[in-house]
Amino acid sequence: MNLFSPSVGLFFWQFIIFLILLLILNNFFWPKIIYFIDKREKIIFEALYNAKKIEKELFNIDLKKKKILNQAIKEKEDIINQAIKMKNMIKNKAKLTAMLEKKQIINDSIKIMDDYKDKTIKDLKKHLLHTSILLTKKILKKHINEKAQNDYIDSILNEI
Repeated sequence: MNLFSPSVGLFFWQFIIFLILLLILNNFFWPKIIYFIDKREKIIFEALYNAKKIEKELFNIDLKKKKILNQAIKEKEDIINQAIKMKNMIKNKAKLTAMLEKKQIINDSIKIMDDYKDKTIKDLKKHLLHTSILLTKKILKKHINEKAQNDYIDSILNEI
C-alpha cells in the first residue's frame, strides 16, 4: 500500500462518510448556524443603520450648535452695543447735569456777589450820608464866613 496513492475503497468510504456528515450537518446544525449568521448579519446591519442615523444626528446637532453659537455671538454683540449706548447716554446725561449744576453755581455766585455789592453800596451810601451829616453839622456849628467854610470843608475832606 502506497501512502501517496489511495485505494478506491478508501476513497469510496471517505465519500460516504462525508455525505453522511453533510446530511447530519444539513439537518441538525446548518439551520442553527445559518440562523445565527442571519441574526448576526441583522445585528450588524442595524448597527450600521444606527451608526448612520447617529452620524446624521451628530451632524444636525453640530449644525444646531453652530447656529446657537452664532446666535450667542450676535446676542453678545447686541449686549455690548447696548452697553456702549447706555454708557454714552449716561456720560452725556452726566455732562448735561454737570453743565446745569455749573450754571446754577455760577448764577448763585453772581447773585451772592450782586447781593454783597448791593450791601456794600448801601453801607457806603450810609457812610457817605453819615459823613455828610457830620460835615454839615460841623459847618453849621461854626457859622463862619464862606472862605473859612471852604477851607474847613477842604480840610475835613482831606481827613476823610
